[in-house]
Amino acid sequence: MNRKRLMHTAREVLPFVEPEKLQMSSWVCGTSACAFGHECLSEAGRKAGLRLVSVGPYREPAFRGHNNIHAAASYYGIDLDTALWLFSPEAYSEEDDWKGNPNSYCQYECDHHAITPAHVAARIESLLACG
Repeated sequence: MNRKRLMHTAREVLPFVEPEKLQMSSWVCGTSACAFGHECLSEAGRKAGLRLVSVGPYREPAFRGHNNIHAAASYYGIDLDTALWLFSPEAYSEEDDWKGNPNSYCQYECDHHAITPAHVAARIESLLACG
């Protein structure tokens, strides 16, 4: 697990993302970006080799030959399940996660627009505290 990169996303990227600029409903980025997409746009992310690559009219995160969630797993040195838990919108439950339960899953029923940068940063911090 690359703690430095996770801390950068949680502490130096996400706190400066306006909630309306976080788009967690898809891995392809239009005018807004998912939480990992904002790391791709950061100077540190770009220097490390993160890119947003064109996929039709959209862009998706890429890192060392991996795209979307696989790029996140590779960049942070975490397994796919952990990457999904951190960055997949289905891993967030409006009812449970906002109340501090980082192990809940909404299974397509939560409002992805209600996920804020602070929610994602808190989840990253909980992973860092455990590892």
